[in-house]
Amino acid sequence: MTRQTSLRTQPSKPSIRAAPTQAESLSPAEIPTTAASQIKAEAYTDSFLSFISENPTVFHAVTYFSRQLESHGFTKLSERDRWTDQLSRGGKYFYERNGSGLIAFTIGRNYTSGNGAAIVASHVDALTTKLKPISTKQTKQGYVQLGVAPYAGALNQTWIDRDLGVGGRVFVKDSKGKIETRLVKLGWPIARIPSLAPHF
Repeated sequence: MTRQTSLRTQPSKPSIRAAPTQAESLSPAEIPTTAASQIKAEAYTDSFLSFISENPTVFHAVTYFSRQLESHGFTKLSERDRWTDQLSRGGKYFYERNGSGLIAFTIGRNYTSGNGAAIVASHVDALTTKLKPISTKQTKQGYVQLGVAPYAGALNQTWIDRDLGVGGRVFVKDSKGKIETRLVKLGWPIARIPSLAPHF
C-alpha cells in the first residue's frame, strides 16, 4: 500500500537579499533576514513531492530513472548478455536488477585496462506496508480485508487512520502465454488501517 499525496502549490523563484555592509548602521529591527529565509521552500519541494506521487514504489522509481538515463544517451544492457562487444570508451550504460535495483556507469574516453574505477552508490529503503502474496482475507461486517506485512523500521503510526492506495508490480500472462510485469498505481484511495483503543 502507498500513501496518497496531493500537491496544490506552484514553485516560486528564490529571492536572496543582499547583506548590509559594515558601513551601514542599522537597528536590530532593520537588519535584513538571512538569505535562507528568503528562499521559498516550494521551489525545492514541489518537484520532489511530484516525484514521490508519481513513483510510489521502488519499481516505479527504477523505471523513471531508467527512462531519464535513456533520454540522456545511456544504453541499456542485459545481465544475460556478454558485454565485451557492447562496451566502448566514452560510452554510457546502465542495467536493472529485478526491477528494484539500478546500476549506471560511464567509461572514460582515455580508459585503459587497470586504470581502476570510481563508484558512487545510494540505497533507499522502501518504507511501505506491503500486501502479502495471498492477501485476501475473510470479509467481515461488509469490509473486504487485506493481509499486509508492515516494514520493520517504518513509522507505522503514520499509516493508521488515513486514506491509502495500492501501488507496485504485478505479473500477468499475455495472450501468447508469456509472463510480463506491469506497474500498478491507483490514483484513488481504496483502503484504511484503522486504529484500536489501547485496551484492545
